[in-house]
Amino acid sequence: MSSLGVLSWAGLEVSFQRIGRASWSTEGILRSWSAAPWVAVPGGIAVACFPVEALWLGLSNASAPVVARLESQNGRWSREIVVPPDWQLGWIQSRVQTRPIAFGRGCQSARFWLRAQRAGEATTATLSVVLLAPEAWRKRLGPLELEPVIEPAPVICYSRVVLPEGKAPAASDTSSHPFSNGNGSVRD
Repeated sequence: MSSLGVLSWAGLEVSFQRIGRASWSTEGILRSWSAAPWVAVPGGIAVACFPVEALWLGLSNASAPVVARLESQNGRWSREIVVPPDWQLGWIQSRVQTRPIAFGRGCQSARFWLRAQRAGEATTATLSVVLLAPEAWRKRLGPLELEPVIEPAPVICYSRVVLPEGKAPAASDTSSHPFSNGNGSVRD
């Protein structure tokens, strides 16, 4: 039986999130499209994800800072963050490239190593994270109900500049303003 919950491991609370690969970016904060189901397997966990999706990890802790490092099985790709202040692990990198946490081209599975070291401790905990496409999950682990995710609606953000009372902008400052009434003032 898979879980959509949070994994408590090595002083961290870890959530596994899916995002469409086309919407993945190293810029800004990634938005979850859906939680990724996971299940404990010998030596680690298996996480389900479609080949057209990427995975990102949300990390938090309850005590001392933790250095979290995710690396590919071959060790050529990795990324390290300190939790807190960082909390989102959404990509890995080589010396010259950055890529999502996802399957290689034509693959149905990918293995990663998640390592965590608490501040002031010499030991490092290591967890195997195996990313499995639905077909590979069913062959290895049994039934899985997983639907492709749909991009959530955009979050509408806007900003309105409010000038201090009694302070009107100069006419030249408002002529191209989208709320200008053409006479040098700005309408609401």
